[in-house]
Amino acid sequence: MKITGITRVKGTRYRVEVDGEYWNILDAEVLADFGFQPGLEVGEEALARALEQAERRRARERAFYLLSSRDYSAGELLEKLSKNVSEEVALQTVVRMQELGFVNDGEYAGKLARSLLTVKRYGAFRAKQEMRRRHLSDEIIDAALEEAAFESDPLEPLRELIEKKYRRNLDTPEGRKKTIAALMRLGHSYSNIRQVLDEYPAAEVDEQEWEE
Repeated sequence: MKITGITRVKGTRYRVEVDGEYWNILDAEVLADFGFQPGLEVGEEALARALEQAERRRARERAFYLLSSRDYSAGELLEKLSKNVSEEVALQTVVRMQELGFVNDGEYAGKLARSLLTVKRYGAFRAKQEMRRRHLSDEIIDAALEEAAFESDPLEPLRELIEKKYRRNLDTPEGRKKTIAALMRLGHSYSNIRQVLDEYPAAEVDEQEWEE
């Protein structure tokens, strides 16, 4: 087989023709590494290795692009990359990103836990659900949530939420019930909610239905 044409497509990417027919698009770096140029006789093995290198390069570029906008867990990044390259290449790329220090599940989980608990005011249960969605392991999640909770008063987010959104609802039994339901949907435990609501004595609420 012979490379019969190399035409620039965009930037550093080039269209490669083999035996007069379109074969693939490669980056200039890959072309240089393999010495590809018009008129060069090539074998199937060389072409296959060039494609493998191109795929690894594409995965690496995609990983850097994604990580430039926000942090990712290893599982999240693997899922993203696997949409564009083989799972094997995606996994190799994730491992490389970990080696370079761009992916660290422990650090990511710590920052995420603090954000969910102190910024979004989620309870531990809801926060754990959100962290599982980011493909973090339960072991890492539990450690991050425990550390984040130790650093702050777990009841303070509840107090702030009540003051900002629910304070005026606490003067009636119905309003307090709705407040309890809203806070439980955010993942706060009933015991913590009741403890904070005890700081706002007003109407009586049938607590039995929440405990059942």
